[in-house]
Amino acid sequence: MPGSGSVQISLALLGTTATKDAGSIGTVTFTVASGFSGSASVVLTSAEYGTSSGTQSLSIGAGGATVLFGGGAGSGPSPDLNGDGTVGFPDFLIFAQAFGKNSGDAGYVAKADLDSNGNIGFSDFLVFAQSFGKDV
Repeated sequence: MPGSGSVQISLALLGTTATKDAGSIGTVTFTVASGFSGSASVVLTSAEYGTSSGTQSLSIGAGGATVLFGGGAGSGPSPDLNGDGTVGFPDFLIFAQAFGKNSGDAGYVAKADLDSNGNIGFSDFLVFAQSFGKDV
């Protein structure tokens, strides 16, 4: 959340089975301490939630959920995959063709690995989607 000093991650159930209450199950909020000027990343690799029948574990997925604090707008790979200055449909086509690929696979496009974890997956899609339609 630019300018707010905090980052919010919402968790959602994704899968083939769900109860009537499936969907968003929680929120994690990180707040940057006053005076922080560097950069850091926080990786959420596991989570649990309580139910009336006990504690349930959640699968976060390959690479976890990564949040980058600081570092400025130019840090990390750019979702402008074709280099035209805008994140648009041509970039989406490049991203979609590489989606699901791992480093070393045929069709892996390193610049589409926006979280730099060696897999082009859902977390990369979230980064891409947040920039879609914007100039970089």
